[in-house]
Amino acid sequence: MSGDTCTAALWISHFIGESLEEARIGWRVVAGENVLAEGALDPAAVSPGDVKEVGTASFTVPDLDAPVHVVFEARLEGTDILNAWDLWCFPKRAQKDGTAIAVTEDLYDVLSARYTGLIKASTPEAASAQVILGSWDHPDLLAAVEQGKRGLMIGPAEGAPNIELGWWWLGDQLGTAFANHPAFGDFPHNGVLNPLWFRLIKKGLPLPLTNYGEFEYLAVGEGQTQYFAYIMEKKNPSGPPLLMTHGVDLLADTPEGAYLLDAMIAYMQGRDSSATLTP
Repeated sequence: MSGDTCTAALWISHFIGESLEEARIGWRVVAGENVLAEGALDPAAVSPGDVKEVGTASFTVPDLDAPVHVVFEARLEGTDILNAWDLWCFPKRAQKDGTAIAVTEDLYDVLSARYTGLIKASTPEAASAQVILGSWDHPDLLAAVEQGKRGLMIGPAEGAPNIELGWWWLGDQLGTAFANHPAFGDFPHNGVLNPLWFRLIKKGLPLPLTNYGEFEYLAVGEGQTQYFAYIMEKKNPSGPPLLMTHGVDLLADTPEGAYLLDAMIAYMQGRDSSATLTP
């Protein structure tokens, strides 16, 4: 997040037949055409066969108005030898105003840490709320949606992330696709499953969702034997939509989880959550 210091130990794996007397690694952090940070390590002597740490790069995440995908690049100066890693940086988040949001009893405590002025969905004051947030199939949420409220149903997302790296193990995550949809706001996804999602994606809801009605699917994935839905919007010809998630850890104490939930709430409130990066 903005203000955090990021540190990376850089290693060199040298299997060319010649020694490098003064190997110097230059590094930089880039967001598009913007260079957010850069530097160089002290020169190091490297012999053939060496696999060793040659120094540490450190930078502070700048103030941001919106999350941004950045690339950390390290290059052996004077050569075309380069390596790069994807990173995602988020703005520092303060508590947000939740005075027009109703929340079901079971989510009230955890969401009160993120939003001020929340209304419990079971109280008379909830009638003034614009949006209601609730757990999966919670009766207060379903009743409010029937009465015309815009709802966000946050489904279960227990367990370890549903990510297994390696071709030798095919489980319930063979790939997930994300729609270009305003429900994501300016969350910096690129339409496919990448490390940005690794702490968020758990196990989705098996398709088809015949018991729940008609949907627009915003995030769907493939498992070894079936397909899964992670984010979907229930079509409601006679009233406001119901946005639903399942297996997406919006309640985790992570910058990406908090920001994605903010974006979804802004969408349900009819607001534009997009912003511009100011490095």
